[in-house]
Amino acid sequence: MHGASRAGLELLLHPDQGLELTECDRQALIQKHQRPVPRLDLIPILNQLVTDSEDWTRFPIAGMDSSDGLADAVLQICQASGVGAELDRAQIPMPSEILNWVSPQQAIEWALYGGEDFELVLCLPLSLAERFIESALHESVSHHIVVIGEITRDRTVTLIDSQGHFPPEVLTLERGFQHF
Repeated sequence: MHGASRAGLELLLHPDQGLELTECDRQALIQKHQRPVPRLDLIPILNQLVTDSEDWTRFPIAGMDSSDGLADAVLQICQASGVGAELDRAQIPMPSEILNWVSPQQAIEWALYGGEDFELVLCLPLSLAERFIESALHESVSHHIVVIGEITRDRTVTLIDSQGHFPPEVLTLERGFQHF
């Protein structure tokens, strides 16, 4: 889930915010900020999937964590690979607590640029991504593994809205998470 840590930070910095959240939801978001859990649980599943593939060397695979934000991770992967991407805002997993608390635009801003979520961001061929999701679900590791977009030849990384409510938005590193 992206944006949870940023929401937790907001609650810590401004305790008067998010009063409509339950105490349990407030504490869960704060915990996501104070004690992030890296997604190391997914590494063995990915390793097994790639190892089991007939010719794993032909799969272009890239990945990193989203500790500096989802946008930062995708932008860095794309820049290093000489490609671009289209991300679908409707597919980006965000905690429902955030969506019930702030505007959709604020929620997506926190998800893309908030940082400290430590989710695993992977770039896989679609067939391998689908097998990865199926394997993770089979192992009961997570239900928050989703395909959020696709790679493009254009080197621009764009946030699109498949539901048509928001115009396309070009993502940049300049707006990303800044360490204190």
